[in-house]
Amino acid sequence: MALPLSIPMLLAGLLGVMAAPAWSRGPNLCTVERMETDPASVEAPCSARLDTAKLSPKARAEALHIRGKGRDRTGAAQLALQDYEAAIVLQPKNGDLYASRASARFNRNDFEGGVADLQTALQLDERNTRALVSIGNLMIESGQPDGLKLLDKALRIDPKQPFGLLFRLRAYAELGRWQEAFKDADALVALPRKSLDRVSYRGRDGLPEDFHIIALEERAKLFNARRQTAEAEADLNAAVAYKEGPQSYLARGTFLFGKAGRETDALRDFDRLVDTQSHRAWFHSARAELLLRLKRSAEALEASERAIVIDDSEGVAYEIRGNALTQLGRFDEAFADFTTALDRDPSLIPKHLARLEMAGYFPSRQPPTEMTPLLRDALKACSLDPACRER
Repeated sequence: MALPLSIPMLLAGLLGVMAAPAWSRGPNLCTVERMETDPASVEAPCSARLDTAKLSPKARAEALHIRGKGRDRTGAAQLALQDYEAAIVLQPKNGDLYASRASARFNRNDFEGGVADLQTALQLDERNTRALVSIGNLMIESGQPDGLKLLDKALRIDPKQPFGLLFRLRAYAELGRWQEAFKDADALVALPRKSLDRVSYRGRDGLPEDFHIIALEERAKLFNARRQTAEAEADLNAAVAYKEGPQSYLARGTFLFGKAGRETDALRDFDRLVDTQSHRAWFHSARAELLLRLKRSAEALEASERAIVIDDSEGVAYEIRGNALTQLGRFDEAFADFTTALDRDPSLIPKHLARLEMAGYFPSRQPPTEMTPLLRDALKACSLDPACRER
């Protein structure tokens, strides 16, 4: 079980990386370096600097840019957008400002506006690596393989561009170009951690994540796809050793979740996750599924009920609770949960249809795409049939 990554969020993170102007290296506190290590800390010094009447248009635009980046990274996308727009008025030919405004627009779900700003950034500077990488990845995600050429161009300009390496290794993996994918993954893992710490990466749920852990996780995925499970696990263990916490535990726990016979190890990581991230319903659902596999039915029931209390809109939590109730012999309650699960999430129907058809309870040649009276009757019949329940 894993949460999908949001492309706009990833692009917003990429577009949060900017070059440091010469003046920002002085003693003032409105600096790129400060913004990248503590985004909220530049609000006051940049605002104070902008109150200085003697600033040149260029210096004022740079201060607006830095404050905007800090605001964008701390979730104030609308205020960031205002700063970028004011900076663009002062420096309308600065492509980096348009790339930054694209970030704020993506963060406000203005996808078309973000793409338009990226195109403007490239028109102003065809070597703008932030725009090249973002547009290249968008093209690949939309099924346009020529996007890979833009990633190649960006990485010729800057071979250590982290998002360029990340997006290109994923593209290579999709194409089955494993040697090239591993080369990019190795380069990404080898990037200095101090420089990666300054990169804004937004992953699961749009939350900031550590880029070095992402690099190790991506290489582990390549190893896993090539059935090199020992190497994959070694990278994920390295991620936990580097920085113990929800991100590294989730990466390793998700990997182990998919490995038969490793339920106890996976459960250990999900136990840690629910200890620190108890508000996440799907962590409890994943933990409940692992407990089910270990035949710890009462604990699975408790975990699935916790998931439902947190978020009762997810069908999978009801399905897991139904399975736990079945293991406990509470078949009527299990039937009620299965029908609720399929009502909440029709994508679960095919899995249940397979066992219903094998047991002869659902002969229809046209599988339903939503809960129907016929499907409900079949589920009820299955709940009363030990052979069907065990399928």
